[in-house]
Amino acid sequence: MEETAGQRESLLYMNEHFLNKNVKLRVGGHSKGGNFAIYASAFCDASIQENIIEVYSNDAPGFMYEITMKEQYQKLLPKIKAIVPECSVIGVLMYSSGKRKVIQSSGKGLMQHDANTWQVIRNHFIEVEERSADSILADKTIRGWLKDLSLEDREVFVQTIFEVLESSGAACVSEFNRSIIANVIRLNNCAPSCSLHDKKEKLDNFKMVIVELAKSYIGETTDSLGNGIKEAANTLKKKLSN
Repeated sequence: MEETAGQRESLLYMNEHFLNKNVKLRVGGHSKGGNFAIYASAFCDASIQENIIEVYSNDAPGFMYEITMKEQYQKLLPKIKAIVPECSVIGVLMYSSGKRKVIQSSGKGLMQHDANTWQVIRNHFIEVEERSADSILADKTIRGWLKDLSLEDREVFVQTIFEVLESSGAACVSEFNRSIIANVIRLNNCAPSCSLHDKKEKLDNFKMVIVELAKSYIGETTDSLGNGIKEAANTLKKKLSN
């Protein structure tokens, strides 16, 4: 979607609270909050945007490509301070423009999304030159999978993932992480709701997405874990192909 309900609410908040008020602003947020911060700052009233000093986006997902090409977004770019951990997955989803600051984290895999794991010395983050190989591979895999999907199939894909998250009963990432194989296998139960039956050529990519996401969750993978994930993905592939 070009605009989600949350993005719309953040934009309304910005305009309601800061229109006709000559105050300097720093806007920011973590994860979805960072996405909202950029969206609201880009598309708020022009007089408000002029008063924005900086916008902090902390490991936040991006937008549909069309949004990043809009004039308001492009005008805001010099003010955006994007920060991602070295093994970022969430912060490189979708599209964004501008340079990211990559920083060290004490977490593994997706646990690096927790800002409490980000490493600091005195008053600044410890920076690294580039993201990890796992982060780049996961980004490439997900981007390659999504770019050829219609909006309808993207919705099905996201709904399937959230069905797995909800069915796991986990209240947080660490709980989901402890039983990753069982939770991947739960994808089988979501298969009947998928509309990808006629897209067999994309199922191998779907399996790759599952494997790379699981690897990103734990930061490393054992042979038994990798085989368990592949077995679950192959089972799902067969069900979708029937």
